[in-house]
Amino acid sequence: MWEIEAGGVLKIAHASHELARLQIAREATALAAIGAPAVPRLFEHGVLADGRAWLAMEKLTGTSLAELCARGRMPVDEVVALGVRFLDALAGVHAAGYVHRDIKPDNVIRRPDGSVVIFDLGLARKYPDDPDDPTRANVQVGSLEYIAPEQLVDAASVDPRADLYAFGCILFELCAGRPPFLGDAAALERAHAALRPPPL
Repeated sequence: MWEIEAGGVLKIAHASHELARLQIAREATALAAIGAPAVPRLFEHGVLADGRAWLAMEKLTGTSLAELCARGRMPVDEVVALGVRFLDALAGVHAAGYVHRDIKPDNVIRRPDGSVVIFDLGLARKYPDDPDDPTRANVQVGSLEYIAPEQLVDAASVDPRADLYAFGCILFELCAGRPPFLGDAAALERAHAALRPPPL
């Protein structure tokens, strides 16, 4: 990703990576459909002569939730206030008919005014049906620390509840100073599928 003039960033797919090209094209479509303030403003998108997809979008300012999580426990009243703004942004994504499928602290920014923006929509899909989704049935996509149990089994058919599960995991981490579950990939999969988070 490169910074461009007028407060934007440019994202270009690698020519040799078909899935990356497809994800950038799908991300541009999702950004245009959802629109600000839930997601960054899309300025323009297209395909270069060599076939690489690209998009130019708003450069976000603020603090990522990953940075906030790294600071340790946040006071509960601050988490609640942030959570309300976070839900506003998620509602914008879902109202446009999209599921993000990779909600995690790295993909969420709190702006200086307190509003929340969700980005990195390369894995987003339309719901309930998305015939152009490249995700095959019974395939997992998403980040294991925040992934919903149903998304572990079949990411191609999840709905907004999967994003809300990830939202809950992030709020837990902001309150507790750690994700709900820890461990390697197999341990995380088992925990999300069968365990309750530990008490705060």
